[in-house]
Amino acid sequence: IRRPPRSTLSSSSAASDVYKRQLSRLPVESRLLWYCIRMTALTTKLKQKTQNLKKRFRPNFLSLDHVCFQFLFSRDPPFYLVANHKEFSFLPGLNPKPTVKINIDTHFTCWSLLEGTQPSTKAFMEGKYASDGHLILSHDLLKLFNS
Repeated sequence: IRRPPRSTLSSSSAASDVYKRQLSRLPVESRLLWYCIRMTALTTKLKQKTQNLKKRFRPNFLSLDHVCFQFLFSRDPPFYLVANHKEFSFLPGLNPKPTVKINIDTHFTCWSLLEGTQPSTKAFMEGKYASDGHLILSHDLLKLFNS
């Protein structure tokens, strides 16, 4: 299976459509195995990021007692962040009742924004980052791990 080129940001591009057709032609067992491998890799990455960001966690920037940030990606599997004034955790998949939804192009951009290595204004202007309208919570998110 060939993945779409990295320059393809749109999930509806021709290259992305070819990739989806290739994946849909695989037997169900192969697709399930592919999905499990991808989700296992994501779960491992989320555990690593949770550990790495623990020392940088600044819960005083949360405007709510409990919040769930759902990250939706144009090219990568979704995950979400649950946080309160004591702890946080990244989890794979979709949360049924997120407080705010964040649309980001890739996992790389997400981690760059959370770790403060990429300016959020630049990512927003380039169409790599958008919120569903909860601007205060979106702002809180960007301050949670930045020192």
